[in-house]
Amino acid sequence: MKAINLECSAATATLQHFEKLAQQSIERAVDLIQWANPEGRIIFVNHATCARTGYSPDELQGMYLWDLDIEMSRESWAKRWTRLKEVRSRKFESRHRTKTGESYPVEVSASYVEQDGREYSFGFARDVSERRAAEQSLRESEERNRVLVDTTSDLIFSFDPSLCLTGINRAAAHLLGGLTVDAAIGRHLSELGLPEETWRRWEERCLEVLESGQVISQPSREVTLANGAKFVLETDLWPISQNGGKPIGVRGISRDITERIKAEETLKERDEQLRQAQKMEAIGRLAGGIAHDFNNVLTTIIGYSDLILADPGHAGTLREDVGEIKVAAERASTLTRQILAFSRRQTLQPEILCLNDVLKELQRLLARTLGENIEVVLGLAEDLGLVEVDAHQLEQVLLNLSINARDAMPEGGRLTLETANIELGPTSSSKDERMKPGSYVMLSVADTGVGMSEEVRSHLFEPFFTTKEQGKGTGLGLATAYGTVRQSGGSIFVQSEPGKGSTFRIYLPRADRAPATPSYSRPMYQSQFGIESIFVVEDEVAVRELVKRTLERHGYSVTVAPNGDEALAMLQGLRRPPDLLLTDVVLTGSLQGNELAERTRDVYPAMPVLYMSGYTRNAIVHSGNLEDGVNYIEKPFAPEALARRVREILDRQRAGLLA
Repeated sequence: MKAINLECSAATATLQHFEKLAQQSIERAVDLIQWANPEGRIIFVNHATCARTGYSPDELQGMYLWDLDIEMSRESWAKRWTRLKEVRSRKFESRHRTKTGESYPVEVSASYVEQDGREYSFGFARDVSERRAAEQSLRESEERNRVLVDTTSDLIFSFDPSLCLTGINRAAAHLLGGLTVDAAIGRHLSELGLPEETWRRWEERCLEVLESGQVISQPSREVTLANGAKFVLETDLWPISQNGGKPIGVRGISRDITERIKAEETLKERDEQLRQAQKMEAIGRLAGGIAHDFNNVLTTIIGYSDLILADPGHAGTLREDVGEIKVAAERASTLTRQILAFSRRQTLQPEILCLNDVLKELQRLLARTLGENIEVVLGLAEDLGLVEVDAHQLEQVLLNLSINARDAMPEGGRLTLETANIELGPTSSSKDERMKPGSYVMLSVADTGVGMSEEVRSHLFEPFFTTKEQGKGTGLGLATAYGTVRQSGGSIFVQSEPGKGSTFRIYLPRADRAPATPSYSRPMYQSQFGIESIFVVEDEVAVRELVKRTLERHGYSVTVAPNGDEALAMLQGLRRPPDLLLTDVVLTGSLQGNELAERTRDVYPAMPVLYMSGYTRNAIVHSGNLEDGVNYIEKPFAPEALARRVREILDRQRAGLLA
C-alpha cells in the first residue's frame, strides 16, 4: 500500500511538473493565445497577447473575442462557434486591434476543446505584419522590375532547351516580330521574323550556352529583319540553372547599338577633321613663317624685272631672260598665295555682292579659258540673296573648279554654274557641323566629265593631292578653294560617281546688310602719275629702294624710314604731313605697321594709310578678313600695280576732302 501511494505521489508530481512546463511554454510563446467560452468571452490570454494588444490580463479577461478581432461580431461568432464544433479546428486570416486602435494582420488557428463537460475555444493568433510588409515590398520590387523590363529599350528574352520563348519583354517582342508579349511566348527562335542566317547564328550560340553552362558574349553584328529593317545588336547569353545542375534554359539581353555605332563613326570623322585641321594649322604656321620674307624677295624680283622690261634700252636676249625670271617669280608668288589660302591664312577683302553678277562677269573669261568644246551654261536664281566675300578670291575658286572640270572633259562637255537661295532649318542635316540653321546662297559648279571614285573624293581637298600627271598640277587648286570657302564662313561639298560627272556645291551665309555699291564689277585701274608726298616705311632694303624708285618715277616725292620707331620720330618732326603713309605691316623694332599708323593719327588724323605685306599676322585683319576702311596691297606686287593703288587712294582722299 505504501508503494502504491509512493507511485501515485510520483505520478502527481510528474503531472504537476509537465503542467508547469506547459504553462511556461504558453506564457513564453511568441504567438497570441486566447481561451474563450462558447459565448466568445475571453477567459485566458498569454503574455504575448497582452504585450501586442496593450491590455493587461485583468482587462482582457471579461472582454469578448470581437473586441480584439475587427472582422468579427457577436452574430458572426455564433456561426463560427457552431462551425468550429463541427470541424473541430480551422484556420483563417483576420485583423486584430490594439488598445490604442492600431490594427495588424494575423493568421488564426482555432480549435474546439471539451474538458470536464465544459466547452472552450482555444486559438493561436500569429502577427504577420512583418511578413506582409516583406511580401508587399517584394511585390513592389517585382512590379518595378517588370516595368523596368517592359520599358527598357534593351531586348530581354529567355528560351527553354528546345529554343522556344519562355519570356520576353515588350521591346524584344515588338522589334523581333511586331508581336505582343503573349503572342510571342511559346514561339520558336525561327518564328521571330529573323532571317535564317541570323536565327541560325543565335541558335548555335544558345545551344553552346546550354551545353557548356557558360556565359557567352556575342559580338555586335548587323541584323536584318524580314521587313528589311536593319540594326546592330550586341548580345549576352547566360544559362538558367537550378541548384547548379544542367541548364534548363537560356536567358539573354541584346542592346541595339546602332546609334552608338553611328556616334562612333561621327566621332571618328570629327577626329579626322581635327587631324586635318591640325595639319592645316601646322602648314599655316609654316606658310606664315616664310610668306613675309619670301614675298619680300619676290616683290624685289618682280619689281626690278618690270623696271628692266619697261626700259626700251634693254632688248634681245636680256629682255627675254628677264621675262622668264618674272614669270618664274609670279609662279612662286601664286604658290605662296595658294599655301596661305588652303591654310586659311590669306587676307580677304570681303564686300557685299550678288553671285549672279560675279558669274555674268566671269562667263566670258571662262568661255575663252575653257575652249570651244566646253559649253558654259548659267542657271541664275531670281531674287538671289547677297553674300559677303572677297570677289577676287571667289573668282579664283571658280576658275580652279572650272579648269578641273575642263580637264575632266577631254572630249568636251558642258559646265553648268547655278545659284539658289537655301534655307537650313533646325532639323536639317549637313555634313558640315559649321552650317548652322539659317539662310544661305548656294553656288553649284557641275560638269559632265569622267567623275571620280569614293577614294578620290575622300582626299580631294587635301593639299598636294592630285590625280593629274606629274608636271600637270600642283594639287593645290581644290585645297585652295576649300580654304578660301571655309575662311569666308562657307562650306563646300562634292558629289560624283565614275562616269557621271562631278558637282561642287558652295554654301555661303546670306549677308544681313545691304552693299555699299549695288552691283559687282571687276576693277579696272589705269596707271597715273602724281606730285604728292609719300612717306614709306619698309625694313627690307631691296623692297624699300624698289618702292622709292617706283613712286619717284611716277612723279611723287618720297621719304623713307627703315622701321616704325624711326618713322614716328621723323613724322613728328615734319612741318607738313605727307599726303600718304605707305607702311609694311610687319616691321622690325617695337612698332608694327598698324601701331605706327595709330600713333601717327594722333598727329595727322586726316592722313590716309596704305598697308603692304606678304603676310599680315592678323595685325589688320579680323578672322582673316580685312578690317573695314583699311587700304591694303598684297606682296609681291608689280610697280604699276603699286602706282595704281597709290593713285586710287589719293584720288579718293581728295574727292572726300572736296566733298
